[in-house]
Amino acid sequence: MTAPVALFLTLLSVQLSNELVSATHAKESSTLDEGLTYDNQSLDMYIDMVSSTVRRSFVREAVVGLLSTVQGASLLSKALLSHQFYDLGREAALCESMNDVRALLVAEAESLCYAFETPAEVKKLLSKITAVKDSEPAKHVQATFGITANQTNWDDIFQKADWTSNWRSLTIALFSNEAVLDRASVLIANEIGSKMAAGRLFSQDFLDKLKEISSARKNRKVSREEKIRLIACELSSFEHVSKSLSLLRSIGVDMTKIDDAARSVREEKATARAAVDSDLMRSVLDSIRARHPNWVKAGVLRPEIDFNSTPSMVHEMVRMFVRLSYMPHTGAAAIAQHTRRRIGNIGTESYQYNVPAEFGFVEQYDNLQYKRYDWQGWYQRMVDIHNRNVSIRCRIDDLKRLDSDGNPLWISKPSDACGF
Repeated sequence: MTAPVALFLTLLSVQLSNELVSATHAKESSTLDEGLTYDNQSLDMYIDMVSSTVRRSFVREAVVGLLSTVQGASLLSKALLSHQFYDLGREAALCESMNDVRALLVAEAESLCYAFETPAEVKKLLSKITAVKDSEPAKHVQATFGITANQTNWDDIFQKADWTSNWRSLTIALFSNEAVLDRASVLIANEIGSKMAAGRLFSQDFLDKLKEISSARKNRKVSREEKIRLIACELSSFEHVSKSLSLLRSIGVDMTKIDDAARSVREEKATARAAVDSDLMRSVLDSIRARHPNWVKAGVLRPEIDFNSTPSMVHEMVRMFVRLSYMPHTGAAAIAQHTRRRIGNIGTESYQYNVPAEFGFVEQYDNLQYKRYDWQGWYQRMVDIHNRNVSIRCRIDDLKRLDSDGNPLWISKPSDACGF
């Protein structure tokens, strides 16, 4: 393909793309093929152009949010394994089990129930916890007993809650909360320090038990947060951020922030679509006629072309494409003469047709002459291959060619196939 032909095909593609493109990109587009080769709503190619800082921070926040819940960690773990992040998938599954600590919290709270058998001590502790009304421990106590901040009569509260029958379940509900546990530890330590402690609840043994449970919970929390941080850092790295974004989209994470950033990038890069002047196309076709005079003689290029008609231009392009794609039989025979052992001359007249074929002589050897050598079997195999290759071969595809007008030509008589 010569330069004028390539330029004509390129300009015609640009001109036709303006008519084939969707209405969304008819006036402006960021690339020439936008709206032709992929879905109009697809933003994948623009997401890669969004600032890496924005993409990495989004992935980090989304991963931390998912790993902070049991269901989110389960979804992320399965997605990581399906995307071949096997190590991170196992770590995410571990985060899932670390989030699901309800049974462990209940077991820890049950180990504290032995100290809550005396209602008077419990009322004293709860009144001290709810003294600061807007604190998190006070709100949890009020929610557990179903009371308001103004209710302070613990005798009535215990009676309505049926403390005598439900004291174990209420204790477990209270001390499953970490804030209540920490606040109770501080209050009991103050009571012991003021030497006003008495009973099981306000004792050093119970305080040590509370501190042990509180320390275990904090250690679990620190370990879980560190594991979440490592997973988030790995997925938000420069190497994996693009794959992480597609992973998050596949599990249903809200990608509005990233999609909006990608749309803004597309709008910034959008420019007016290129237009092709008919005078330019006429000049290029004149260059093709000057470069390929044989095409004019063979009728490939028509003398009159309507440059404002799309079908006419497409018709011209197809004629050029056929000329470029299908090699004349004379040229095929010339190639065969130089690359294969072809016997005879090349027919160039209009009534002659050339079929590239290969002729040779079958060689016969006496196997007994080579039977004493180690390479006898190999040599005989080479002889067999040679005898097979030199057989007269003519494929059906070699019989189908196009004439100078581009019409299919079928050989009807054996004499037509011999150009010599």
